[in-house]
Amino acid sequence: MPKYEITVEGSNFLVQLHATHRRRKYGFYTKFFLEAATPEAAETAVVDHLHADEDVVSVTHNEPGDDATFKIERIVEIARWPKVSRPRIGLVWYPEDGQPPEGLKKRHWRGHSAP
Repeated sequence: MPKYEITVEGSNFLVQLHATHRRRKYGFYTKFFLEAATPEAAETAVVDHLHADEDVVSVTHNEPGDDATFKIERIVEIARWPKVSRPRIGLVWYPEDGQPPEGLKKRHWRGHSAP
């Protein structure tokens, strides 16, 4: 079965990353490595995984009608597994309003840029 590397961007997540932080809109980037019959099946598996992922679900507080979204940024068939954990590696949150994350002074914040 083909192996895929998939980069995903999530957006419009109303998130409270820590109990002392206020809720605000965040996006994130993450990467998956998984096997699937087709690229479409790989995309479906990624979205299903994210909907059940406690690292995402436990901090998300969107109201009905204010849906968060997932966008497949890149999907590539690969020949071999890299030496990383699977299926998901990393999850990097960024504030969508461009302001620094709470606790980080503005002079240390460079803002959001795509990978």
